[in-house]
Amino acid sequence: MPFARDQRLDTVHETAAGAGALTEMCEVGASEYFDGRYRFSAGFGPYAARQRNQDDQRDHDGKAGANKYGWLWASARCPGDAVRAQFTGFVPPEAATVWRPGEKGKETFGLPAFREFAERSAKRHGCTDLRLPAVGVVR
Repeated sequence: MPFARDQRLDTVHETAAGAGALTEMCEVGASEYFDGRYRFSAGFGPYAARQRNQDDQRDHDGKAGANKYGWLWASARCPGDAVRAQFTGFVPPEAATVWRPGEKGKETFGLPAFREFAERSAKRHGCTDLRLPAVGVVR
Protein backbone atom coordinates (compact mmCIF):
# COMPACT_ATOMS: atom_id res chain seq x y z
CA MET A 1 0.00 0.00 0.00
CA PRO A 2 1.26 3.49 -0.76
CA PHE A 3 1.42 4.74 2.84
CA ALA A 4 4.01 7.41 2.06
CA ARG A 5 1.26 9.34 0.21
CA ASP A 6 -0.43 10.28 3.50
CA GLN A 7 1.52 10.80 6.73
CA ARG A 8 -1.70 10.86 8.80
CA LEU A 9 -2.23 7.11 8.46
CA ASP A 10 -1.47 5.18 11.63
CA THR A 11 -3.47 1.93 11.80
CA VAL A 12 -3.93 -1.08 9.54
CA HIS A 13 -6.14 -4.11 10.13
CA GLU A 14 -6.34 -6.90 7.57
CA THR A 15 -7.44 -10.48 7.13
CA ALA A 16 -5.02 -13.18 6.15
CA ALA A 17 -4.55 -13.18 2.38
CA GLY A 18 -3.97 -16.26 0.29
CA ALA A 19 -4.83 -17.87 -3.01
CA GLY A 20 -7.55 -19.98 -1.36
CA ALA A 21 -9.24 -17.15 0.56
CA LEU A 22 -12.80 -16.39 -0.53
CA THR A 23 -12.64 -12.92 0.99
CA GLU A 24 -9.89 -10.45 1.81
CA MET A 25 -10.28 -7.20 3.74
CA CYS A 26 -8.08 -4.30 4.78
CA GLU A 27 -8.91 -1.20 6.85
CA VAL A 28 -6.59 1.77 7.17
CA GLY A 29 -7.14 4.61 9.61
CA ALA A 30 -5.77 7.94 10.73
CA SER A 31 -7.07 7.81 14.31
CA GLU A 32 -5.47 11.08 15.38
CA TYR A 33 -7.11 12.99 12.52
CA PHE A 34 -10.49 11.43 11.71
CA ASP A 35 -12.73 8.52 12.73
CA GLY A 36 -13.56 7.16 9.28
CA ARG A 37 -11.49 4.35 7.84
CA TYR A 38 -10.43 3.45 4.35
CA ARG A 39 -11.94 0.02 3.61
CA PHE A 40 -10.87 -2.36 0.88
CA SER A 41 -12.41 -5.79 0.27
CA ALA A 42 -12.27 -8.59 -2.25
CA GLY A 43 -14.77 -11.38 -2.80
CA PHE A 44 -14.25 -14.49 -4.89
CA GLY A 45 -16.66 -17.17 -6.13
CA PRO A 46 -19.90 -17.13 -4.12
CA TYR A 47 -18.60 -14.24 -2.02
CA ALA A 48 -18.23 -12.07 -5.13
CA ALA A 49 -21.91 -12.60 -5.92
CA ARG A 50 -22.84 -11.88 -2.30
CA GLN A 51 -20.85 -8.63 -2.26
CA ARG A 52 -22.44 -7.58 -5.52
CA ASN A 53 -25.93 -8.17 -4.12
CA GLN A 54 -25.31 -6.34 -0.83
CA ASP A 55 -24.29 -2.99 -2.23
CA ASP A 56 -26.15 -1.08 -4.90
CA GLN A 57 -23.29 1.45 -5.21
CA ARG A 58 -21.45 -0.84 -7.62
CA ASP A 59 -21.98 -1.64 -11.26
CA HIS A 60 -23.28 -5.17 -11.71
CA ASP A 61 -21.89 -5.67 -15.21
CA GLY A 62 -18.25 -6.29 -14.31
CA LYS A 63 -17.16 -2.73 -14.95
CA ALA A 64 -15.06 -0.52 -12.69
CA GLY A 65 -15.70 2.91 -11.29
CA ALA A 66 -16.24 5.26 -8.40
CA ASN A 67 -18.94 7.57 -7.15
CA LYS A 68 -19.13 10.86 -5.29
CA TYR A 69 -19.87 9.08 -1.99
CA GLY A 70 -16.38 7.59 -1.79
CA TRP A 71 -17.15 4.09 -3.12
CA LEU A 72 -14.77 2.40 -5.57
CA TRP A 73 -15.34 -0.88 -7.37
CA ALA A 74 -13.45 -3.21 -9.69
CA SER A 75 -13.72 -6.76 -10.97
CA ALA A 76 -11.61 -9.55 -12.44
CA ARG A 77 -12.07 -12.92 -14.09
CA CYS A 78 -10.69 -15.74 -11.93
CA PRO A 79 -10.03 -19.37 -12.85
CA GLY A 80 -12.83 -21.74 -11.87
CA ASP A 81 -15.31 -19.02 -10.86
CA ALA A 82 -18.57 -18.49 -12.74
CA VAL A 83 -18.81 -14.86 -11.62
CA ARG A 84 -16.17 -12.14 -11.73
CA ALA A 85 -14.30 -11.40 -8.52
CA GLN A 86 -15.56 -8.22 -6.88
CA PHE A 87 -13.27 -5.59 -5.32
CA THR A 88 -14.68 -2.66 -3.37
CA GLY A 89 -13.19 0.28 -1.59
CA PHE A 90 -14.38 3.16 0.52
CA VAL A 91 -12.63 6.51 1.01
CA PRO A 92 -13.88 8.28 4.17
CA PRO A 93 -15.14 11.82 3.46
CA GLU A 94 -12.95 13.26 6.25
CA ALA A 95 -9.83 12.14 4.39
CA ALA A 96 -10.26 15.07 2.02
CA THR A 97 -10.92 17.73 4.67
CA VAL A 98 -8.96 17.03 7.89
CA TRP A 99 -5.23 17.69 7.71
CA ARG A 100 -2.15 17.84 9.90
CA PRO A 101 -1.46 21.28 11.39
CA GLY A 102 -0.13 23.63 8.73
CA GLU A 103 -1.08 21.30 5.87
CA LYS A 104 -3.80 21.40 3.26
CA GLY A 105 -4.29 19.35 0.20
CA LYS A 106 -6.44 16.74 -1.41
CA GLU A 107 -7.03 13.08 -0.70
CA THR A 108 -4.22 11.09 -2.39
CA PHE A 109 -4.21 7.65 -0.73
CA GLY A 110 -7.61 6.07 -1.49
CA LEU A 111 -7.54 5.35 -5.22
CA PRO A 112 -3.87 4.27 -5.43
CA ALA A 113 -4.31 2.05 -2.36
CA PHE A 114 -7.48 0.50 -3.77
CA ARG A 115 -5.82 -0.18 -7.10
CA GLU A 116 -2.81 -1.79 -5.37
CA PHE A 117 -5.06 -3.86 -3.09
CA ALA A 118 -7.07 -5.16 -6.08
CA GLU A 119 -3.97 -5.80 -8.22
CA ARG A 120 -2.22 -7.82 -5.51
CA SER A 121 -5.34 -9.76 -4.61
CA ALA A 122 -6.14 -10.58 -8.25
CA LYS A 123 -2.56 -11.70 -8.90
CA ARG A 124 -2.55 -13.90 -5.78
CA HIS A 125 -5.72 -15.65 -7.04
CA GLY A 126 -4.50 -16.00 -10.64
CA CYS A 127 -7.18 -13.63 -11.94
CA THR A 128 -7.01 -11.86 -15.28
CA ASP A 129 -8.93 -9.07 -17.02
CA LEU A 130 -8.76 -6.83 -13.94
CA ARG A 131 -10.95 -3.77 -14.49
CA LEU A 132 -9.99 -0.84 -12.25
CA PRO A 133 -11.37 2.68 -11.87
CA ALA A 134 -9.54 5.31 -13.88
CA VAL A 135 -7.06 7.58 -12.14
CA GLY A 136 -8.67 10.80 -10.92
CA VAL A 137 -12.24 9.53 -10.51
CA VAL A 138 -12.54 10.07 -6.74
CA ARG A 139 -13.83 13.41 -5.38
